[in-house]
Amino acid sequence: MTEKIPLARNEIKNYDINVTRPIYIKNIFDEIGSDLHSSLIRIIRKTGDEWKRRLTVVQADITNLNMHHQHPSFNQLCDIVIPYAEKMGSTPIKCRASDCWGVLYNKNDFAVAHAHWPNIWSWGYYVKVPGGSSPLVFPEGKEGNYYVFPQVGDLVIFPAWIKHEVPPSTIEEDRMLVGGNLERIPHKDLPLPSVEEIKNVVKPYTKKSMFH
Repeated sequence: MTEKIPLARNEIKNYDINVTRPIYIKNIFDEIGSDLHSSLIRIIRKTGDEWKRRLTVVQADITNLNMHHQHPSFNQLCDIVIPYAEKMGSTPIKCRASDCWGVLYNKNDFAVAHAHWPNIWSWGYYVKVPGGSSPLVFPEGKEGNYYVFPQVGDLVIFPAWIKHEVPPSTIEEDRMLVGGNLERIPHKDLPLPSVEEIKNVVKPYTKKSMFH
């Protein structure tokens, strides 16, 4: 019989609950297309570092966080990413972009371990990845650190509440990506499902009648 463990009251306490965390890696360069891909690179270079090396978790050249509101290219990329993210959870949810930015890592640049809570999903689309570039690291895996060695055109999506980091760059050439966060769209902002949509969701869970 499973042991019944009462939870503490009146305090915030961490519990070791085994939860599978989905991470999705897919090359979507063909879907993005060379024109949009090149546009993202041009905009990131032209925009430059808008944070002016302030004390942030990412020590690199970073644009502002609302590039999807300022540039159609970034908004278009978000529209491509969102459908992938919406299929990742055990219960699919509708999402929208909450943040989107560009990052350019030069030699010695890095990102310390951090998370993007309270967003639902975080993602990165890699637009420039020279040989020898630093990986994306998830430092809190159950079996140890998890590493992603991205290639140009790779999309990486992961839960926004898990920590991730980028070790200091050791190469002369810059590494570039577009990052983003997605939030859940509240039910009040969604159209009501049709009767047919409800039937399609309910049907697999409806037991067959015992009376024939």
